[in-house]
Amino acid sequence: MKPLKALGCAMGAASNDVDTSLGPWYLYFHPEYCQLNWQQIHSFSSQKRGLSLEQDLFDFLNVYSISVASILDAGELPVCIGGDHAMAMGTWLGVKRYLKAPLGLIWLDAHLDAHTPISSLSKNFHGMPVAYLLGLWGNMPSCFKPEDIIIIGARSYEDSEKAQLESLGVKIYWQEEIDNLGIVAVMEEAYQTLRRRVAHIGLSIDLDGFDPIACPGVGCPEKGGINPEEFIEFFKQHHANDFIAYEVAEFNPMRDIEGKTATIFKQLFNSFL
Repeated sequence: MKPLKALGCAMGAASNDVDTSLGPWYLYFHPEYCQLNWQQIHSFSSQKRGLSLEQDLFDFLNVYSISVASILDAGELPVCIGGDHAMAMGTWLGVKRYLKAPLGLIWLDAHLDAHTPISSLSKNFHGMPVAYLLGLWGNMPSCFKPEDIIIIGARSYEDSEKAQLESLGVKIYWQEEIDNLGIVAVMEEAYQTLRRRVAHIGLSIDLDGFDPIACPGVGCPEKGGINPEEFIEFFKQHHANDFIAYEVAEFNPMRDIEGKTATIFKQLFNSFL
């Protein structure tokens, strides 16, 4: 089994919520929740907002993506911890830089994150990473084919995002389906679907995909959601190396209550191990 290596992406400017930048640092200084071996923590801050942030953001994400690739190159398994979900534009670019084979992605999130700079009302980049990774905007080639991304847990979105993803053929498991089928069955179906198509699968978890009653310390909480304890049951059927890399985004320790969200990190990491 490959050893796990933690990599922090301390950023909140792309979500207009600076407190999400504290997430990796909180876990680093509280090893009782996160006992992983840390490579480093990349930090990004800016007084710019919205689209004016673009050049600085992508300069930072390029450096961060090189660190992701270096962990894989060293024969280790990256566990990337953020920070707002715009980090995904660097995480999976780094994985693709290392891999020569097709890559699939399970994206657990309350939101579709499929806006472009034109369609977004807020102009915050943390609402655009899925569209970026699909090559719908930006100057980089796509990291994924539409059929190689599966979104799980969506329950808050704009109609334009939904229409665009469905027109491309991106599979979406809405929260209503998860409530009916159970998260373990949905995760297993998504995993097996991608395994038939690609050589490697990544897992990106936005903590707001979980029910905020159980997981309150997130950047953009949405009512309802996945039970994190039930989600972790999925890893009783899989070990860490079934995925090429892990990403856990949008931890805001300033909104956590009695360490509930930090404890979920501990449970997640233990399940990966």
